[in-house]
Amino acid sequence: MTLRHTATFTLTLLAIEFLDEFVFGARGAAWPLNRTDLGLSYAQIGLLLGLPSLVSSLVEPFLGILGDIGRRRVLILGGGVVFALALLLTALSRDFLILLLSFVLLYPASGAFVTASQAMLMDTDSTRHEQNMARWTLAGSVGVVAGPIALGVAATLGLGWRWLFLLFAGLKTHDVGTITADERVGPAYDTPSLRGLYDSAPYLHDGSAATLYDVLTTRNPSDQHGITSHLTEQ
Repeated sequence: MTLRHTATFTLTLLAIEFLDEFVFGARGAAWPLNRTDLGLSYAQIGLLLGLPSLVSSLVEPFLGILGDIGRRRVLILGGGVVFALALLLTALSRDFLILLLSFVLLYPASGAFVTASQAMLMDTDSTRHEQNMARWTLAGSVGVVAGPIALGVAATLGLGWRWLFLLFAGLKTHDVGTITADERVGPAYDTPSLRGLYDSAPYLHDGSAATLYDVLTTRNPSDQHGITSHLTEQ
């Protein structure tokens, strides 16, 4: 990767950690609002706190194994999509069972999404593990503080907690210009990793680029996944 690509890639991974802590920070502060809005009992809140963590502790070791055998991109993309769907389900929940289901999905998805991203960040530069870990910790710390603040602003403006989780779901995915208009695959794609790009063709999520040249030219006509229109064949 070029220096510019490495910096962009690093910032993307740090943004994942920031958003993850932002979500869980706001979720923790939203318990009184959740309880009032959904009429939750303390027993139900206990299940909402305990059961998702239990499920996550059972699932995450297997996700860790997948990451160790080179499936980190799958974990990040899959975890990101499930995370976004879980947030959407949280925002739309109208009773205890739907909220519980959303949390059961949210916890392991976060583990897959964030843990794999952290591992990839550490691998971007083996000589700067300490610096990257410090950046990761800072991004998470800012996120966990910003989440409750954002919730407080939403409550002050009378917007409630639901719109915030809808916003979270939207922030978790975005189109990077490789989706065609006739595709109907649900949420937009998370930004794909460039690690191991040289290993094999075809490229892009749908295999529509047969060569790296196609990635930069014919499959990037509007500079949506990188500004390449100014480049020449030389």
